Amino acid sequence: MSQDVVLETFYPHSPERVWRALVDRRMLSAWMMNNDFEAQLGHQFRFQSCPLPGLEVTIHCQVLEVEAPKRLVYSWKAHPSDQSSRVIWTLSAVEGGTQVRLQHRSIGSASIPAWGLPVPDRASQIAIDSQFTAITLMPSLQECSSRSKDSLPRPSGYWSGQTHWHYWLQQKLPEVLARSM
Repeated sequence: MSQDVVLETFYPHSPERVWRALVDRRMLSAWMMNNDFEAQLGHQFRFQSCPLPGLEVTIHCQVLEVEAPKRLVYSWKAHPSDQSSRVIWTLSAVEGGTQVRLQHRSIGSASIPAWGLPVPDRASQIAIDSQFTAITLMPSLQECSSRSKDSLPRPSGYWSGQTHWHYWLQQKLPEVLARSM
């Protein structure tokens, strides 16, 4: 079953600053996943994370559109043999900052998978936020080798791609934007 993700949020920063957080490899790693991204049409890249000891997640991507600082589109595959989905970023200048729209759209039978982060236990799963219906509170990711089994949340419940995007856009990206000047 496919599930598209559409999220919109406001950041009190210029479109150029938000754009930089989306396309700068180091900034992107700080709020999302390690990567070898370049904002170059046709560039093939990977996102990589290690949500559990010994488990590496690699997302295969390709840049499909680049219109700085307004629009970025790339394909997204959790496995090379999977059908791609698309991640579409749209930035709009508004009074006092930037309105960001993220659409992670499945194509055909491709679905938005659960990827990249560990599954939280029910006690820490949901907090209500004024901009989003619900966001998930998660511990920050560390290097795979530095995580102990005792520090990982227990698996339970449904962990969707939408929850990952909520976490990244509502908690991690604002931290990176606040630090970058």
